[in-house]
Amino acid sequence: MKTQHENLGSDLTGQVIGAAIAVHREFGPELDEADYERALHLELLAMGSQNKVSVPLTLFKVWISTAKLPKTNKRWLQETLAALASGRKWAHRQG
Repeated sequence: MKTQHENLGSDLTGQVIGAAIAVHREFGPELDEADYERALHLELLAMGSQNKVSVPLTLFKVWISTAKLPKTNKRWLQETLAALASGRKWAHRQG
């Protein structure tokens, strides 16, 4: 199936979109999600793009008050991200 979509560029985004289009053109709209995932994985490998399937993703929500000074918000955001990066599951700031 290996297809190059010149109008999508050669960056990673273009490769992923091109691979998804190639998979959909080959198999149509009838496959289950797991089958599309496997086919997309194989198509990306054929394009030379190393990838993993179904990798757990941790998301964090950070709330910043808009009532505070921008300088204070920047400091709080840096402290919160540093706390999360150090492995803490949450960071609480008072003030």
